[in-house]
Amino acid sequence: MSDHNAVGIRPAHEIFYLESMLIVTSAALDASDRVVDALAEGANHEPESNEWQECTYDIMHGVHTLAVQAGALHRYFWPVRNNARHRARAEMLRHSLGVDDNDLLQAKGLRDCLEHFDEQLDKYLSNAGDQVVKLAYVGSLANYEAQGCVTFRAFFTDVGVFEVLGLRLEMQPVLDEVRRVHNLIVECLQDGGRLPEP
Repeated sequence: MSDHNAVGIRPAHEIFYLESMLIVTSAALDASDRVVDALAEGANHEPESNEWQECTYDIMHGVHTLAVQAGALHRYFWPVRNNARHRARAEMLRHSLGVDDNDLLQAKGLRDCLEHFDEQLDKYLSNAGDQVVKLAYVGSLANYEAQGCVTFRAFFTDVGVFEVLGLRLEMQPVLDEVRRVHNLIVECLQDGGRLPEP
């Protein structure tokens, strides 16, 4: 490894970062599986039925969890605290795992919303005034917009977009990147717990 390694992560410590990120990526992929299962199950039920409502909850929980975990992974590559140690670690991880500054995990708006969710929820609900805010919506974006809905969370199945507190994120590209990083981490752990040479 290069001299950069001495500044970023010591070779003996690489496995700890890999294991820590694996927890995050595994949780994200488990959440994605939950969404896929719930969407398949929901197709067997009438909209507004109790069974459909249960599927809606599972879909919302899974998509929200995936977004939160993508935000947690983001912090390994772009730390919140901008000191030299964190910057060096993040730069090494980005370089070794092929994550650039245009990466989908860099979508900070939603990540910041989910990190400070309690405060954002206060603001969102106070701005809603007397409007009725639905707990969840799962369905097409066109139908959602036609209804003029205001929701806490929504997942637009036709475009794969998650909306929470009015912010939207296209989930498939985020999932694809989480899966790519996950697979690299698994390979690294199977190969002695070392980061790949960039």
